[in-house]
Amino acid sequence: MGKKLFLFIRNHRVLAVLLVVVGLACTLYPRFNRQDPPFIQPLVGTGRGEVQIDMKHYLNLVGYFRGTQALETVAPPFAYRPLVPYLASRLPWDPLLSFNLVNVAAISLTLPVIFFMFGRMGFAFEYRIIGCLLYAVSFPVFYYGPSGYLDATAMLIIFLIVMSRIVEWDFLLPLWGVAGGLTKETVVMVFPFLLAHMWIQPRQKVSGYVWLALGMLAYAGAVHGARVAFGSGLPFAWNPEGVFIAKNLVRVKTYVSFVLAFGLPGWFASKYLFKVLRKDVDRTLVPWMIGMASGLALFGYSFVSAYADGRFVWTAYPFMIGLSLQYFRNRMNSGVEGEPVFDDRMAKAGQ
Repeated sequence: MGKKLFLFIRNHRVLAVLLVVVGLACTLYPRFNRQDPPFIQPLVGTGRGEVQIDMKHYLNLVGYFRGTQALETVAPPFAYRPLVPYLASRLPWDPLLSFNLVNVAAISLTLPVIFFMFGRMGFAFEYRIIGCLLYAVSFPVFYYGPSGYLDATAMLIIFLIVMSRIVEWDFLLPLWGVAGGLTKETVVMVFPFLLAHMWIQPRQKVSGYVWLALGMLAYAGAVHGARVAFGSGLPFAWNPEGVFIAKNLVRVKTYVSFVLAFGLPGWFASKYLFKVLRKDVDRTLVPWMIGMASGLALFGYSFVSAYADGRFVWTAYPFMIGLSLQYFRNRMNSGVEGEPVFDDRMAKAGQ
């Protein structure tokens, strides 16, 4: 991305914000509420307005909260993810539309979180706008965000957890832990980042570790509580199985969705890491590398235990976007990757 683009964003702030809004709207519209245009339907495998089997379980859970469906119609693990279906059940529209509106709201709320979080890390306005665009105009937001999955809300929670650590609002971690445990178990991938980020702080308060421990306990309690409250009596665990490995190995969608979900954030983050790893790595980069690795590891685990797709790669976006912004900032400032320090706030704390 050239300097002219960054200068344009810096000098036309209102237009830049409108660009993010329009970009998000254009990304969400084609698949909103499963009203897929004809050219997408063969790729998805369902017709216009139709939903896949896991989405049917989520919609049945919406019906359960409205008193129109029995809990027995919702199979695990979908029954263990009650937060989004419950919020959708409070809306007056049909289950699918209500469900998708919750997720569109979550995507929309994620953008100011991105803008605020990277601002606190010392990134200028133009970089924060680029960060919002990398998220808003992305394959996961387009394909999974408005179409009956609940991963968009899980992503909002992951971003909120990362933001709370960056701005040292650690007292919020138990709240986000409960929300994450009731939304989707993939939220667990953010905890290694939290621990690493606290560990490298020059003067980390003990209270931060206490709030982290409480957040992890809150997450575990919410996951267990959902299984007790909404369990059907059928055991469920994400265990590696040879059948999933065999299917994913020959499943074209596994590879295509990985590449598309990895996308520009993954490309720029990787390009940056390949350069800085040949030098002495700035310690402030380590948590972000761990966060990115955790998301990719989640995809790797899904390869052997489920049907792997780009939703698992999506969990790495907070970290890939952060590394991408550092790549852009270094190129704009000096043309030499590795400077300046990634997290300005952390660098100042160590002085």
